[in-house]
Amino acid sequence: MLHLHHFEIGLLFLLAVSAVDYQRYERLALPALGASWLLLIAVYFFSNAPPEVAARRGFVIGHFTLQPSAFAKIGHIHEKAKRAKIV
Repeated sequence: MLHLHHFEIGLLFLLAVSAVDYQRYERLALPALGASWLLLIAVYFFSNAPPEVAARRGFVIGHFTLQPSAFAKIGHIHEKAKRAKIV
């Protein structure tokens, strides 16, 4: 049942993001990349992951784990596409 709930949230997010013209996201490329780099640095220094986990992967917020590497991938791809004039 939890997977269905996550699917519904993801579907709503997908619909909301796709409703906006993609060219509006172009000016967000560099700030998104910078924010993702700041989150990656913050994970290195301030990760609150359990000690059983050897690698510092993200921030634990209740039952949810925020992994900045996912945002870094999207930000990096978007910035490269902007520089190549694909977007």
